[in-house]
Amino acid sequence: PIDMSNAAAAVSATPDWGMFWTWATGMFMAGIVTTVAGRALFPIVSPQRWGQMQSDASYHAMPLAKSFSEMLPVFAVPTLIWKDLLKLSSDALATPADSLRLKPTSDVCSATGALLGYMAFDCVFMLCYAADVERSNGKAMFYQLWVHHLVSLFVWPLSLHTNVAVLCVSWFLFSEASNFFLTPRTVLKKLKYDEGVLYTCCGLGWLVTFFLTRIVPIPLLVLSIVKGELHGLALGYRLLTYTTVPMPLLLNMYWFYLGIRGLLKFLSGKPKSTGRHDD
Repeated sequence: PIDMSNAAAAVSATPDWGMFWTWATGMFMAGIVTTVAGRALFPIVSPQRWGQMQSDASYHAMPLAKSFSEMLPVFAVPTLIWKDLLKLSSDALATPADSLRLKPTSDVCSATGALLGYMAFDCVFMLCYAADVERSNGKAMFYQLWVHHLVSLFVWPLSLHTNVAVLCVSWFLFSEASNFFLTPRTVLKKLKYDEGVLYTCCGLGWLVTFFLTRIVPIPLLVLSIVKGELHGLALGYRLLTYTTVPMPLLLNMYWFYLGIRGLLKFLSGKPKSTGRHDD
C-alpha cells in the first residue's frame, strides 16, 4: 500500500467511481445490444458475401457480428478523454517529476470505465464463442486479447485508485481511436473485400491513426517513466508500474513496424501475409 507518511509523494485524490461504473455498465450492455443487432443486420446488408462466408468460413459469423460493437469504444473513449489528456500531457511536460502521480479526472474515470466495460463484454463473448473467435482471429491474437484485457482490467482501476501512471493509462485509452480504420478493414477482409480502394484506404488510415495515437506519445511516456517519481509507494506498486507501462509501448512499436512492412510489401506488389496487424 501507499506510505501515507509521505504526504507530498502520496497524492490524495478520490477517483469518480460513480462515473466509472456508470460507463462500464452502459458499455457492457451496449456491446450486447449492438452484437445482436450486427448478427441480424449483416445478412441484410451483404447477403451474397454473408452466404458465401457462411459456407466457406462460418466461424467468422459471430466475430463479424461483434464488429459493430467494436466501434462503440472507438467513438466514446477518445471523445471523453481528449481534453483532459491534453491537460495531463501539458502538466507532465511542465513538471516531469510529478508525471507519474497526476490525478485522474472525472472524464478519465468515465473513459476508463467505458473501455474496461467493453473489455469485460469482450471477455464474456470470447468465453461463449471461444472456438470461433480463436479460429477467426488466429490463435496468437486470441490469447493476446485475453492477456491484454485481463491485465487492463486489473491494472487500470489500480492506477486510478493509487494515482499512479494516470497519464500513461489516459494515452492507452485515447489510442482506441486507431481502431476507427482497423475494425472496418478487418470486416472487409473477412468478407473477401480485401482488394480495391476502400480496403486500401482503411489500411492506410489505420497506419496513420496508429502512428498519431500510439507512436507519437512514446517520447512523452518514456520521459514520464524515466523522470517520474514514485516516492512513498510500496515496492510492488513500483514494479507493477515499471513492467506494465513499457509493455504497450514495445508492442506498439512492433505493430507499427509490421504495418510499415506490410505497406512496403503492398507498394512493391508482393503477396500479403496473414494476420490482423501485419497485412
